[in-house]
Amino acid sequence: MFMLKVADLSNWQTPDLSQYPADAYIFKATEGCGYVDPHCDPFVQQAKATGKPWGIYHFMDGTDWRAQADFFLSNCQGYFGECLVVLDYEGYGRQGAEVAKAWLDYVGDQIGYKPLIYMNSADEVGDDWREVIGGDYGLWLANYPTNDGRDEDPEACPITRHWPQVAMWQYSSNPYDRSYFYGDEAIWAAYTGEKDSGHEAVDITDKFQVGDIVRLRGDQATAWADVYTDQVDNGGRSLGSLPIDTGLQGKTFQVTWLSAGKKVELALLKDDGTQGQFRYVAYDWDLV
Repeated sequence: MFMLKVADLSNWQTPDLSQYPADAYIFKATEGCGYVDPHCDPFVQQAKATGKPWGIYHFMDGTDWRAQADFFLSNCQGYFGECLVVLDYEGYGRQGAEVAKAWLDYVGDQIGYKPLIYMNSADEVGDDWREVIGGDYGLWLANYPTNDGRDEDPEACPITRHWPQVAMWQYSSNPYDRSYFYGDEAIWAAYTGEKDSGHEAVDITDKFQVGDIVRLRGDQATAWADVYTDQVDNGGRSLGSLPIDTGLQGKTFQVTWLSAGKKVELALLKDDGTQGQFRYVAYDWDLV
């Protein structure tokens, strides 16, 4: 499994990154329309010095979403293009899915790439997030099964109601907030607006054969159709065409069928290397 261990930190933690071992970091940047976290930039500079992936988040409060977005953008303009960006949606900032999407759309348009949204399982279940998912915004889910200070099994991420996969799972707040990011550093880079090596999506049938092991890379993919156990052209049941979910980035697949054009059927592989239940009929995937 491609996975990074992530620490997310704020003014509640001592601004010494060496105290928080992790593969990647996310820092609180702003809250509402008037708060800038004083530990954010010290943390950012330390993370950049380590060369590890990093990100920032805005904590939404109950004030006007557009004013909050502009405040976040104006205070973090030197970071964009290097960092993953998150809207922290919880507590007194829960203004509804429509407002959250407005913030995500606006900020994404301004920075040139899509933020993630953070929420707990109760909020993921309790609102209608279909428009946010349709906008291709990935989920960072908070759910603490034990919160006893130990690592959880990264494959035991709680089931979600709306998102088919999560980009990240915050599994503990003890002794500080810790998460699993489901992807490698190249996948993290795709969330920062960084292009993956500059390669264009290729005609898959010119590059791959049935049986090849591949993974989804970068942000070149267009759409997929989820199917049961057998290829669509041989009676498989299609679950419909959807945008590529960011949770599939970095996952390992095996090519099971090729069409005459830019279409390929892939089986998502389990950790033991065997094929799982579902197939993904993909269009114009960027595969390596």
